[in-house]
Amino acid sequence: MNYNGLMQKVDSLSQEERNHFLLTSLCFGDVLTVELAILIGGNIKMYSNYPLKRAIEKNWPSVVQLLIDEGIDVTEDNNSALKLAQKHHREEIISILKKAISNVE
Repeated sequence: MNYNGLMQKVDSLSQEERNHFLLTSLCFGDVLTVELAILIGGNIKMYSNYPLKRAIEKNWPSVVQLLIDEGIDVTEDNNSALKLAQKHHREEIISILKKAISNVE
């Protein structure tokens, strides 16, 4: 398949399919796949901040940073993402989240 054929396929995807691809990419923690899912229109804000919580639970700091860079709300639900990272002792992610939260406040 050439570039134009690939782009036609991407353009034909429904929003639901784009979101599903994003959810599926979050099963693997590969930052490039998550980035591709966002690039083709996967909504990182679907299901509240589930993508962020998934990345925290799986201990994927690069995915957490990507989601923050793409505008996910790190303060949602009274900083629940930070609390989750602290609960799981994800020190690198805690540092990333604290920096992001300080930029919001």
